[in-house]
Amino acid sequence: MKTMKAKNKIPNITLISYPVYISPIMSDKKFTYIPNQGMYINGYKTELIRFNKLKGIQEYTLEGYLVKNKLFLHDCLFINNWINNKGKVTYYSRWKMLKLLVNNCLAEYDKFVTVPTDVAENPGDLIRFYKQYLTEGYIGVNIKNENGYYTFDETTDDFIELTKREENE
Repeated sequence: MKTMKAKNKIPNITLISYPVYISPIMSDKKFTYIPNQGMYINGYKTELIRFNKLKGIQEYTLEGYLVKNKLFLHDCLFINNWINNKGKVTYYSRWKMLKLLVNNCLAEYDKFVTVPTDVAENPGDLIRFYKQYLTEGYIGVNIKNENGYYTFDETTDDFIELTKREENE
C-alpha cells in the first residue's frame, strides 16, 4: 500500500518554507482508510467494526491515528487522486477538506476528530509548538508545508516527522 512517507530527521528549521502546519503524533498506531478496500493499521488490514460510519465516506482516503476508541484524522485525499497516485493537492487544501468532512459528515460521531493542529509562521513558533506537544505527553510532531503536495512512497521536505528519538540521536 502506498502512503505518504515522512522524513525522520532533525530539520534545519531556518531552511523550512513557512508557514507550516504542526500537529502531535498521537500514537504509534497509524491508520489509512481507503474506500472499497477497508482500513489498515500500520499497513495491516483490519475490520471496521468500531468505525462502520467510514463506509459512508466514498470520495476520500483518510489517514490518522488510532487512540483507544477514536480515530484522530490528520490528512485526506480524493480517492481518484489516490488510485492514480496523483497528489497534486496542497496540504492547506487537504486540511480544509478534512475539516469540512469531519464537521459535515462525521460530526455526530465522537469517534472521529481532527488532530490538534497549529500554524507555525517562523522557527520560533515551530520550536514553541514542538516543546508544547512534548510537554503534553506526545511522542513527537508532524511538520507539513502549507503548499506541500501528497507524495506516494517517497519522502520530501514537505512532510517531516520529528520524535524525541530523533532529537536524542
